[in-house]
Amino acid sequence: MDLRTIQQMMPRQIGTILTVVSALALPSGALAKSRVAHEWSGIAVDVTANRPVQVTQEIHLQSDGFHRLDIQFTNTENQPVTLEAITVTVPIAVSVAADMPMIYGGSDMGRTPILRHAVSEQGVKSQSSFFAMIQLSDDDYVFAGSLSWRIFMPFFTVADNAFVVRSDGEGKQLAPGETIHYEQIVLRRTVDWVPLLDQFGSAIADENGVTALKDEAFTGWATWDYYGRLFTADDIYNNMAELNEFAPDANLIQIDGGWWTERGDYMSVRPDLPGGIKAIVDRIKADGKIPGLHFDGFRGDAAAEIVKTHPEYFLHDQNGVLIVETKPLVDRDMNYTFFDYSHPGARAYIAECIRTMREEWGVTYFKIDFMRFGLEQDLKKNNPSVTRIQAYDPTLTGVERFRLGMHAIREAIGEENYFLGCSAVFGPCIGFVDGMRTGADVHPRFEAFSERALGNAGHYYLT
Repeated sequence: MDLRTIQQMMPRQIGTILTVVSALALPSGALAKSRVAHEWSGIAVDVTANRPVQVTQEIHLQSDGFHRLDIQFTNTENQPVTLEAITVTVPIAVSVAADMPMIYGGSDMGRTPILRHAVSEQGVKSQSSFFAMIQLSDDDYVFAGSLSWRIFMPFFTVADNAFVVRSDGEGKQLAPGETIHYEQIVLRRTVDWVPLLDQFGSAIADENGVTALKDEAFTGWATWDYYGRLFTADDIYNNMAELNEFAPDANLIQIDGGWWTERGDYMSVRPDLPGGIKAIVDRIKADGKIPGLHFDGFRGDAAAEIVKTHPEYFLHDQNGVLIVETKPLVDRDMNYTFFDYSHPGARAYIAECIRTMREEWGVTYFKIDFMRFGLEQDLKKNNPSVTRIQAYDPTLTGVERFRLGMHAIREAIGEENYFLGCSAVFGPCIGFVDGMRTGADVHPRFEAFSERALGNAGHYYLT
């Protein structure tokens, strides 16, 4: 099957179905070993920093057929070095024509789904933090992808007959003598893209320590699509009764957003939910179903008590001012704030919230939503006045802060319970979550279902 066949199967830009899948001073040319194919020579690595950075790189042929590019940055100075930007250029040995079909891998639920077009049709959305692949002919494909997202977000594009991988340095600081690895890039030229993506998925799992997926399947009902934040306990119970009539095998009831007093105050429940979340969870369990609970794991609200009492748990801008994003909604204005998980107090707080949900309320299925706001890209995009983020630990990138938060959340949830990642940039979540939603909401219209189903097919290699 070639990419033109995919083009007939998939729309121009694909959405996806709501699905849980249990799931370098600075020579820039690479010194390729003799066994490395000629097509991966001439690789250039450019770093923008406040001081010189030593860059080294090696490329190795792996047993799975991928050439792995390992890039290291070393601070040889006697003062800290701050990284501002990284660009890796990988020349493609053969000529890439304008009409050749290509695909960018989906990397963010519903917002950057798999995207295919001709090389000449690239636009602002033509990038991926997972992979880029070009079909050179019916049985000839070139591929570049990433296996890790530990310090930086790598974004793949194609330009000037080369794969180009760019990362914002996000002010990453290297101490004197410190060496770090860039994200693990893999390259391949092959005759068949299907086994290529299967092997890419396996390589991602190996790189991130994913050895087995939980054998779980969930079907059920959630409060969100019809009620939004304005649901009552009776709304849940009445719909659960209806669900038992027409879908008696359904096993999940999802209590979605809006149950808290203020976003971020996740141990405080709206007073108009009698008995709180515990009473609802007890009723769900008595009905033989799994209780699921949603919360926004990376944002608070300026009105929340946790923000007022501990503003140091939240991110500030370049002037030291608390970042507050105002978003008018139908019933009220939201004033979002953003957890700074480089602060140990913030990590301890979110862990205590989850402990309360798990041990006192009886929740066993956790839907952590709006996870993309734990990274810098969306936060800065929605708040253009924020040019630099001031965190408790200024030496870390947004990806590193995100992963600290994910570790605290995963540990608090416990391996025995289910962790669903939602509205997430996929890469940094791998290794922490039990499953991820890979597509946008299924709105209450039939057309959305087929759109999401088609899009979900594009992420098959992640299952």
